Amino acid sequence: MKQKEFSIAINCYIIAVAVFLLAGLSFAILYMPNIKEFDQQTLHAIQGILLQFPISVAEFVSKFGAGDCWLWPRITAAAVMISHKHYMKAFLFIIFTQLTYHVNDDWLKPLICRERPCDSLFVGYSFPSGHVSFQVCMCGILIYLVHKYVNTEWWRVLLITILSVWIIAVCVSRMWLNAHFLTDVTAGFCVGIIMLNIYIIFDKFFSR
Repeated sequence: MKQKEFSIAINCYIIAVAVFLLAGLSFAILYMPNIKEFDQQTLHAIQGILLQFPISVAEFVSKFGAGDCWLWPRITAAAVMISHKHYMKAFLFIIFTQLTYHVNDDWLKPLICRERPCDSLFVGYSFPSGHVSFQVCMCGILIYLVHKYVNTEWWRVLLITILSVWIIAVCVSRMWLNAHFLTDVTAGFCVGIIMLNIYIIFDKFFSR
């Protein structure tokens, strides 16, 4: 019991750090105008590094990184959990991945109202990145469950590697396509980490 309580305390600590960082970024964007110049320079530097690669890669990753493209994969993942009698995990998985989308796009973006980078072809507000928050939460939950329940080591390592690389690819693609600044992506990562760790706390609580 003490070990589980200590483990939950670590998740709470991670949430606190992510909330602090998210609040700091939000404050900087709202009250520190110079942050935009820093963001613009950082974005141009990142895009300059990526110029040697075909932009079609970023377009593919970005297109399939959107939350609305993952309805059936999410249902399939939940069905696999249900087939193994992990009913509460499946329910929480669907709830938290959907809730992450609403927290990011319906609550935080209208609160900050940050415009996208100059000459961006995308509409809507920029901060935090919805693609990133959704993928960090969803793939993070899957990584957590794979680590916990997949017994074959090589299979576990393969799945965790694929999911981790996908998260990184989505983060990079959003900046590559001039959809988000680095601070937007970082904030989206924080939102995803917060929702992921709340999910883990719920999972540990109901596993008692």
